[in-house]
Amino acid sequence: KTHGTTLRRSINYKLKPDSLGYYEGSFDSLYQANGYGRWQAYDGTYYEGEWQAGCRHGWGFRSEERRVGKEC
Repeated sequence: KTHGTTLRRSINYKLKPDSLGYYEGSFDSLYQANGYGRWQAYDGTYYEGEWQAGCRHGWGFRSEERRVGKEC
């Protein structure tokens, strides 16, 4: 019998949208990004790489939209 320990098993899903964008990749049993996956924000920000407990962790690639000059 184990108290206070959460067993996180990897679950593979195709797509998980949220209010900021969508994540495609592996999840743990708490439905947090875990393992390898891609996140694409609606504003163009992109991250592909390793995740742990819902946070970017380890190796990965990130790209952001850069704006130069004034916006109309």
